[in-house]
Amino acid sequence: MVVATVAVVSLMYRHVMVWIPDGSGGSGLCEEEFGGWAVKVNAAITAIEYTLTLLVSLAALVTFVADRAGGLGHWPRVGLAVGLTVLVGIVVNRGPRLAARVFGPATAADAAPPPSRAGGPVDGRGRGGAAARAR
Repeated sequence: MVVATVAVVSLMYRHVMVWIPDGSGGSGLCEEEFGGWAVKVNAAITAIEYTLTLLVSLAALVTFVADRAGGLGHWPRVGLAVGLTVLVGIVVNRGPRLAARVFGPATAADAAPPPSRAGGPVDGRGRGGAAARAR
């Protein structure tokens, strides 16, 4: 599905964007200049871009989690991936308020600096803990 979406977006951009020489992208397709069909093409480009973004994000999420669950067998990891995809779809379709509540802490944790080592500071040679404190 991702490959088909990328191919459709590429073909659409090649055929549509040659009409817009000023480099403004799909936003250059205005109704006043090109007619009513330009609004539909703009909407189609936006929908395809959002679909592509969603598919790539889901693929990254599923791959990340499935790789971390290496102790499970193949089919349990597939089930976990499908379950996560369905869960993300449900959360996103419930609206931005729920999505912010669910994904906000994960985004904050991702943006936070990594915690320092429990053993203490690390010296210039990569040694931490007692070796660094002894100096």
